Amino acid sequence: MNKINKILVLHTSAAVGGAEYSLLEFLNNLKGFPIEVHIALSLQIEKLFRDRVEIPVQFHPFELSYFRKYHDLKSYFQAFISLALHNYRILKLVKKQKIQTVYCNTFRTVPYCFAVKLFGKTQVVCHCRDNISSKLTQYLIKKGSDKVIAVSAAIKNQLSPHVDVKVIYNGVNVTSFSDTKPTKWFHKERNLSPDIQLIGNIGQIVSWKNQTDYVLIAKELIKKNVNLHFLLIGNPVDNRYFSLLKQQINAFHLDTCFTLTGPVEDIKKYMGELDILLHTAIHEPFGRVIIEAAAASIPVVAYDSGGLSEIILPGETGFLIQNRDIHQMAEQTFLLLNNPSLRASIGKSAQRHIAKNFNSIDCANKLCNALLYD
Repeated sequence: MNKINKILVLHTSAAVGGAEYSLLEFLNNLKGFPIEVHIALSLQIEKLFRDRVEIPVQFHPFELSYFRKYHDLKSYFQAFISLALHNYRILKLVKKQKIQTVYCNTFRTVPYCFAVKLFGKTQVVCHCRDNISSKLTQYLIKKGSDKVIAVSAAIKNQLSPHVDVKVIYNGVNVTSFSDTKPTKWFHKERNLSPDIQLIGNIGQIVSWKNQTDYVLIAKELIKKNVNLHFLLIGNPVDNRYFSLLKQQINAFHLDTCFTLTGPVEDIKKYMGELDILLHTAIHEPFGRVIIEAAAASIPVVAYDSGGLSEIILPGETGFLIQNRDIHQMAEQTFLLLNNPSLRASIGKSAQRHIAKNFNSIDCANKLCNALLYD
């Protein structure tokens, strides 16, 4: 009988985004592995995992916060006390449950593992899913973890050359997305003409996702083709930025051809209706929505930034445009809109590419082996 390996997953964010869905995808592909999974995460997203995780999991409520700049000593002191208390609680949990591996789903949870690293015999694995913003972050990752995994080579290259980093891409269940077929439900719900083409941008509404460029591209496209509708799909985590976006849409008189959905539970339902996905993020660490769109045979036009060049084969499975080149983004999108056979060809090539290189089963196997054996 195989030895049971006990893993504790640490996760900080209370918002739902690519890191959360990638973690779910990983967990749901652990069936058959000799693993007992414990998860420490916020109560705010525990329901998401309880509803969607398909393997037995033991949940532990921990309100692990993002580290941020504070404006007064009192806030720094409170943050330090919270960090110390959570270090103690996590060490206690690790010893009680006899955890063998602490898996930090993002590098922001590494500081909560210092006590485990100092006083426990448990290995700490850090998964870097975001851009590395400072030398201090690099130092914390190096000192606080035994193994480091990067979500792309672009992220690996941001880390110190003295840190041994393994690149493991996110995966997607291709079958679940390839089954999505357009039904024109969105057209019916919004009373849109069936010949109106849908363009989408999907991601958390935050400045680095750069949706302001999406609005500028929409402005250029509407000049060429009025039979377009633009979806902005995502959770507005930055309310100030979200207000700016809405003001921009209104200023360009695009409000009648824009739908801002807010967060949606079933992304596949929307993805299946799109003709094209536009991705305008700058310095995208990986781009989970890119592999989801490709799995659904949706052509992608994106900025050549961050990890996207590791996913998209230009001209074959999608298109990469120089950062901030609004005109070229609009021109390439217009070309696709007017060429259904090219859209279909790109979509099918992208789907085959994702199935071969980014399928969730293979990616989960690589990550599991990295956590337990490598």
